[in-house]
Amino acid sequence: MVGVGGDRPSRGGRGKLRGRMTRWLGAVLAAVVVFAGRAPGARAALRLPGTISIAVGQRQRLDLGLPGTVAVRVSGSGAKWLNVDGAPAMTWREVPAAALWLEPLRPGSTTMQLRLFGFMPWRPVRLRMVQVPRVTVGGQSIGVVLHGDGPLVVRTVQVPQAGGAVASPAAGADLEAGDVVVAAGGRPVRSPQAVSRAVQSVGRMGGSLTLTVLRHGRMESVRVHPVRSPTGRYLIGAWLVRDGASGVGTLTFYRSPLGPYGALGHPVLNASGQPPQMAAPGILWPTVISGLIPGRPGRPGEKVGQLEPGGRPLGSVRANTPVGVFGRLAAAPAAGVPGEVLPMALADQIQVGAAHLLTVLDGQEVRSYRVEITAVLPQRRMSSRGFVLRVVDPRLLSASGGIVQGMSGSPIVQDGRLVGAVTHVFVDEPARGYGVCGCWMASMAGLLPSTPDGAS
Repeated sequence: MVGVGGDRPSRGGRGKLRGRMTRWLGAVLAAVVVFAGRAPGARAALRLPGTISIAVGQRQRLDLGLPGTVAVRVSGSGAKWLNVDGAPAMTWREVPAAALWLEPLRPGSTTMQLRLFGFMPWRPVRLRMVQVPRVTVGGQSIGVVLHGDGPLVVRTVQVPQAGGAVASPAAGADLEAGDVVVAAGGRPVRSPQAVSRAVQSVGRMGGSLTLTVLRHGRMESVRVHPVRSPTGRYLIGAWLVRDGASGVGTLTFYRSPLGPYGALGHPVLNASGQPPQMAAPGILWPTVISGLIPGRPGRPGEKVGQLEPGGRPLGSVRANTPVGVFGRLAAAPAAGVPGEVLPMALADQIQVGAAHLLTVLDGQEVRSYRVEITAVLPQRRMSSRGFVLRVVDPRLLSASGGIVQGMSGSPIVQDGRLVGAVTHVFVDEPARGYGVCGCWMASMAGLLPSTPDGAS
């Protein structure tokens, strides 16, 4: 028969057409991926994270770096509380693809779907809309004094005996470096000397001594048998120091004159290089900077500070954490830079670019200095290293060489937000250092959720 099926493609024709369409679509998608991977601005679309936190009441720019338009739609319980480029997007809308402006109106969560170039589906992005606190930015110099509950075991050693024998009663009793001795023979002790007196008393009677130690937050008991050394003293073979720590740093922020605060951006360490096991709140003191040792490559500089003469405690220290010390103020700090009551930035709001640092170089006067944030590091877990900064202000470079000890906790402000605080200096390049994301400090102060998503 002639002409059967002449008004429609044959099966073979349909297959060829489908093949051409598939190749055409594949070529388009390949071109898009290659373009996005190579175009400097468009790489942002490929790096788009699966979850982004945005601050309620603030407009946040989400760079895509693509030409043309993008179709966007949001869904979920919080969809009606999010504006995209100034309007709701609960149904598909075409918007410029270079960047999206997101503005959450209430806390909650929603999912944003994208179609690049209006037709190419892209992976969904979960948006967490977070109510961020407003805090008073610090910059004041402070002294931190932490008290342990007794002497700290730095390490165990062997004790020489008559005839050349050696022994370490402490090691044999499983006494460990980092243990805090809180009682000897059932009696509280607060110094290495008190432990030594108990050891001498028991040693002369030929007995053993029970030590109560604080180990990783738990009380343990160990029994040691003192031995007589060639000098005639009885020893247990343990180096003990008074547990506790102190240092000069910088106040980062506080919620109110008698409210919670955050400072330092890293923990205070004791003589063994460990955070002391706090048995009681520490003390925050107002401090006067009386001198400055500039930093040089290979030799960190230092602020020289002393407690304010006749000063009263500024507050209590109730937590010594990897991202700073926290507690409550008992008095208003000395005035900082006027008007610096700012929202805390979420990690996703920190950008490479200009910022400024607040700190004290002389006396108690807080001043502002220009810095640049040169890199923002991924924040999957709490860390005192959230971004890299460089001092560019000639006044600070001339006075201190850059970042010095005692500057830890100095707040960093960018785009009208408190983004974090100085934590570490690059020893070989004092003009550069690390900063902690302020959202982690706000979490430890109880002002933000403590989950990673709430801080990133």
